[in-house]
Amino acid sequence: MADLSKDQLTKLAEEKLADAKLLLSNDRPGNAYYLAGYAVELLLKAAISSRFQANTIPDPSWLRDIFQHNLENLVKLALLNDDLKRDSDADDELKGRWDIVLEWNETSRY
Repeated sequence: MADLSKDQLTKLAEEKLADAKLLLSNDRPGNAYYLAGYAVELLLKAAISSRFQANTIPDPSWLRDIFQHNLENLVKLALLNDDLKRDSDADDELKGRWDIVLEWNETSRY
C-alpha cells in the first residue's frame, strides 16, 4: 500500500461519500451505506495520521489497529471517543445516527 497523507485520506473519503450519495439517490441504499462507512473510516484514519511523530517508530500493535476496519476502535485511536460520547449524550439524533454507523463493517456489502 502506498503512503497516504492526511489530505489524500480526506480526498478519498470525500469521493466515497459523493459516490454513496449518488447510489442513495438511485435507490441503492445498501451499497451507499457500504461506501459511506468507508468514508467514515478514511476520515478517522486522516485524524489518526496527525498522531504520528517524526523520527519515531510507532508501537506495532497500534499500527495493526489502524489498518483494521473497526470504527469504534478507530475513534479511540483518533482520540475522539470522549468528544463523541459527550456530543452524542447531548444530542439524541447524533446518537441514533452514530449507532447506525457503528453497525458498519467491511462486509456490510454482503
